[in-house]
Amino acid sequence: MSSVRDLATWVTWLGSAFRAPNSRDAGPLSRSSRRELQRIHMVETPSITTHVDGGLHFGVSGYGLGLRISMDLRRGTVVSHAGGLPGFILFMAWHPDSGSGIVVLTNSHRGEPSALATEALGRVLARNSAAAETIVLWREIVELRKSAEQLIRNWDDALADRIFAENIDFDRPLKERRAEIDQLVGEIGPLGDPTPVTGIVSAATSADVTWSIPGARGELLCMIHLTPVNLARIQEFVVQAIPAGRPRSARPIDISPRRPGLGEAFLGQMSNVRVLLPPAQEPGRLSSGRRRLACSQPRRLLEKWRSRSSSSVSSSSRCTGRPARVAAAAAIT
Repeated sequence: MSSVRDLATWVTWLGSAFRAPNSRDAGPLSRSSRRELQRIHMVETPSITTHVDGGLHFGVSGYGLGLRISMDLRRGTVVSHAGGLPGFILFMAWHPDSGSGIVVLTNSHRGEPSALATEALGRVLARNSAAAETIVLWREIVELRKSAEQLIRNWDDALADRIFAENIDFDRPLKERRAEIDQLVGEIGPLGDPTPVTGIVSAATSADVTWSIPGARGELLCMIHLTPVNLARIQEFVVQAIPAGRPRSARPIDISPRRPGLGEAFLGQMSNVRVLLPPAQEPGRLSSGRRRLACSQPRRLLEKWRSRSSSSVSSSSRCTGRPARVAAAAAIT
């Protein structure tokens, strides 16, 4: 026998692996194991479905370890699980990043509790303007962004040598990079005052950030990506000029050549990612990340990363269906 409260406790414990650690986080599985449960291991064919209101919904989904994982273009990852026998059906779905979820138990094997739960969870996420993902930037990314912008505004070989990893000059000589930046500044300059540190165009991981430098005839989009070692240095450095006259909606938000499939116009959750500045912490320690980076560094370096940290957005809501069909439903955090 079980209840909505029991299942909500289980779902909350699974989803908490993606949020800041807390006193209720202990259990038989580690945080990393729980995250592994809730990642796609077998991908299904992408599909476009029609909602009851006539709208179209594009989604990518698949199976994790005993759970179903859906990747929503606007809200990011949604995890779900269903079960039942003649006489009852249950369905539960949760949004790991925000901590919102819903559990539905019915006293009949007829009806569609999955549709009820999906619709209810979607409304909770929309009401709370839930982000698809929360990324907490490394402390080093904030510091090196300032240094990179200083270099763009006034190139200095000593500064470049201090902030760049060895591959930067190997991938493209620094002389060529400096000449290109001078050309780009000439196209949209002179450059204006720096934007606040909170002025972020996008971030794909905790170790990279894209921001804008305003100019008289446009703007420079600048992107850096750090090495996952201590001390972190810049291993990717991209600058692109955007002439005035292009509306913000038509400008790229990601300019990394490592992700060429995105292009200037794409559908994805990056436009709804919440980016947080890092909290104050001890000097010389690598900041925590919301997503594991793909890199060729030794595993022992990756194991030094600290647990992810982000604010948990909680919500409470109650959704009930017909008394004879739906025994109980509740939102969880």
